[in-house]
Amino acid sequence: MRKSIASKVFAAACSLLILCGTMFCPAAASASESDYVSFDEYYTAISAAAEEHGISCSSENCDESALVPRSFMENELSFLQSLPKDGVKAELSSVEIISDEPSTRTPMPVDKLYRMTWTVAPHADMWANINVDVNATIDAQYNSVMHVNSVSSYQIGTSINFESYTQTSASARWDSNKIYADVFGTVNFRNLLNVSFSAPCDLSYSWDI
Repeated sequence: MRKSIASKVFAAACSLLILCGTMFCPAAASASESDYVSFDEYYTAISAAAEEHGISCSSENCDESALVPRSFMENELSFLQSLPKDGVKAELSSVEIISDEPSTRTPMPVDKLYRMTWTVAPHADMWANINVDVNATIDAQYNSVMHVNSVSSYQIGTSINFESYTQTSASARWDSNKIYADVFGTVNFRNLLNVSFSAPCDLSYSWDI
């Protein structure tokens, strides 16, 4: 899984280098016209491909007179077309449990923080890590769930072209020895052409106690 993450970062870096090395400008006299497409052609193709995977696009405040390298558009289309048809998949990158000291009384309640970190990468040059925290009270004597106190999610750490994250819903259920968390959110990105991408994500997981 770490190899997959590293590959995405490398791909994103390459994409940024290509973009910076071939700036989008209205006049590209030194290059063949076939090497560039209009912004309208680029945006129409990218937004249609993104929509097939549940990603919405917006071109507000974009320079619609810019010319876009055809190779850049083709790379973006290739990445979008490789995504699952049922939407963007968040990749679970780490899981940890942070525990307080148990009480000496009976039952023996102890608060534990169950944390999972997801990587969301809905595009070749977009990347963000989202943490989901579940705080629960566990009976340390019988190793069973007493109660789930809270569920929250937030963006953390390094990101590429990340703009914002919004949690749309968060819930948890449990039985005596298992906790289930279901979190849904939307991650917003913006590329160097100022096109915004809004990707919904499902961050669901379960822990054995």
